[in-house]
Amino acid sequence: AFVLGIAPEGEVGDRLMATVGLMQKEGYLQPGDEAKIPRNATPPKFVAYGPLGSLPVPPTNVLLFARPKSAMLAMEAAYGPVPMNGRPMCAIVPTLNQGAKVAVSMGCIGSRIYTEMSDDLLIVGVRGDHLGEFARAVKKIRHANRVIGAEDRQRKQARPARGRA
Repeated sequence: AFVLGIAPEGEVGDRLMATVGLMQKEGYLQPGDEAKIPRNATPPKFVAYGPLGSLPVPPTNVLLFARPKSAMLAMEAAYGPVPMNGRPMCAIVPTLNQGAKVAVSMGCIGSRIYTEMSDDLLIVGVRGDHLGEFARAVKKIRHANRVIGAEDRQRKQARPARGRA
């Protein structure tokens, strides 16, 4: 609710403030850090989460669970700077809403617990209106990586091993 720009009122607000208080008490956040977390300037009219293609509306943002190699390809396919954050993972949504076409989050402890995301994954976010272009770019980058990788493997095999007699 916080990163989406929804006013922290009632039970949700109480829970948010208690969570921020605990995070500050434990040194996870410093006082004032919450003001630095990306958030929507205005709250959305509605929020719907579901597998890509399963909702009756086009996606505003798409979140992908990715291993580092796949995240590398996604970042290469962005053809430019890609914002990256650690905590909170949900800040990837306002980062995309504020203009980033692709963003990456390492995932915070909360996101890993609630989504049951394994330690070998991170999150790649893609703005919904950029999804087609992104998919075409990923296809192109994957092909280029196969070609370049094959050449690099040949070059490595042709080079004499160092330190061996």
